[in-house]
Amino acid sequence: MATPQDMAVILQSKCATRLPQIRWNALNPERGIHSIPGVAGICFVPLGSENSTNGRREEQILQASARATRRLVRVGEFFGTGHPTGGDSALGIQIGARGSVVIFAQACFREKRHHFLHLKGAKQLPVAPTNVNKINLVTGPCLFSNRALRFFDESGGLCNILIAQGDPPPRRLTQFQADQEFSLYEFESVLRQTRVIADVVGTLPATASLTITVDIPRVQYYFYLLDAFRNGLVGSGLALEWLHLVDLRHARMTELFRNRLSAGLQGIPSSKVTIRESEALKDLAPYIYDAVARNASLSLEHALAVLTSKDAAWKLLLEFAPPTDLAALGPASYVVEELRSATTLEESGPNLGILVENFSEWKILQQSSRILDQIKKASSSRKSSPSILLGLYPLERLLNVDCSGKWANLYFRDPGRYAVDENGSTVDLFNVVEFLYS
Repeated sequence: MATPQDMAVILQSKCATRLPQIRWNALNPERGIHSIPGVAGICFVPLGSENSTNGRREEQILQASARATRRLVRVGEFFGTGHPTGGDSALGIQIGARGSVVIFAQACFREKRHHFLHLKGAKQLPVAPTNVNKINLVTGPCLFSNRALRFFDESGGLCNILIAQGDPPPRRLTQFQADQEFSLYEFESVLRQTRVIADVVGTLPATASLTITVDIPRVQYYFYLLDAFRNGLVGSGLALEWLHLVDLRHARMTELFRNRLSAGLQGIPSSKVTIRESEALKDLAPYIYDAVARNASLSLEHALAVLTSKDAAWKLLLEFAPPTDLAALGPASYVVEELRSATTLEESGPNLGILVENFSEWKILQQSSRILDQIKKASSSRKSSPSILLGLYPLERLLNVDCSGKWANLYFRDPGRYAVDENGSTVDLFNVVEFLYS
């Protein structure tokens, strides 16, 4: 019988009309390093002196897993509570054309809960346990998925604006359709991230001041159509419908996220945790609505003036990494929230920014860290405290596999809500997600 500690694998069919298959895989340390059945490029790595390796590559993966586990232990020491601790295993995932292996180490929390986490920034933590002034946690998944949202052009062709990342479509867009129910990507991301956050919060020092920023995009998704709008490939009416749809989806996703987060934080004193929603681009929404309604052009200079008029974090970003066009404001807003989480203008002790995000977002931390390094070098006279950014990227327990057998992103390769098990019975994958993160 499957347990929440196992991994579920969705095997997508080459036939688009068939439901994908779901298979359960028990993670057995006694088998040594081995591939997850049905998934190319993912291996299970038991940790222990008795484990033998088969060749130099397996030895490298084992050593990398051991290093990642020691970093987890370092995080627990830094928090001063001893949690999380390193587990007895890890998962290695082959990423990119070069075949680089990314390690997700088993992190053990209280109440015998564990997650497979990839860490960023752990090596920069101080050697001795440190009490931080404030802890700011930033989190939040994206909206929709490639399957949940469909745009059509004037010839009736399908245009995937999520994959296009805001680039103008080849033909004029005339309509779109969006599923009312949440996508598997949205639902799985919310349950996984809120479960990890609850476990992390439960390990933090009792005296820590904690703010959780729910950074679910809204205005960022407006930009997916703005280039097309500017080039006459989307009419004002359709663009306004899109803005309205994004607002509704954002509100529903935020409600789902906050409800799940509140449930996970039960038992933790409410005075310890403040939950806020990101406002990095909030002030820009009326300007975009007005410009689209009037069929007017948008100005980067005006947008930046709006953003910097009230927000010191945007002023900080513009000083060291100014966006070069309107489309860059979306990605820049995520950096702004990460900078906000880690910096302070007061000499009251270091701030710790903790990022609990999907692994695909790790490059945002990389950019934020570079800017923080620039700030430190350029502002020795600036009145500010040290800053620390720690990225925690939990792996899905529901592994999505494309028709070629490779691990696939649920956002861009959404298999849908239903699958069939080994007995041919239909399985609701939402129920599987509830089970895995129960």
